[in-house]
Amino acid sequence: MAEADPAHRPWAARVVDRYLPDGRVRRDVVFVAGVVRGGRVSSVVVAHRASDEPIAMLANGPKATVLRAAHDAFLAWARARRAEGERIDSPMPWAPAASLRDDDGRWLAGTTLYPQRLRFDRESGRWARRPGVGTARWALAEPLDVAESEARKHLGRRRDR
Repeated sequence: MAEADPAHRPWAARVVDRYLPDGRVRRDVVFVAGVVRGGRVSSVVVAHRASDEPIAMLANGPKATVLRAAHDAFLAWARARRAEGERIDSPMPWAPAASLRDDDGRWLAGTTLYPQRLRFDRESGRWARRPGVGTARWALAEPLDVAESEARKHLGRRRDR
């Protein structure tokens, strides 16, 4: 999704692995963009870098409320992806978007920082945990605490299904 207005840029983000039924993996970044002023966010969009189509448009409000709504939209998107046969994995809380971008604005979403936790077993045609990294959470320098408990409760239970 293009950032036409410099004031309307991502302020929260998370790295997401999308494990496809055919054995391919897509590394994605889901982010919350909007105009942040005085602890409130307006023109809120939840999007991902793999598509110009937004995941959701959200109501304006305080950052904590918007992030909770964004998390709910992320979970709905993840459920829809699972219904299409994908396995969604994002073992991290929301983070300030700036902490996931380099100085040129590119997303820092490489497998060195965020190792892929599943591998495709061609014999069974199924995804399986990678030895040594299959249960590891992705560490962040500065996670956002809002909605972290919901992330663990909802996504953690069904993350690798």
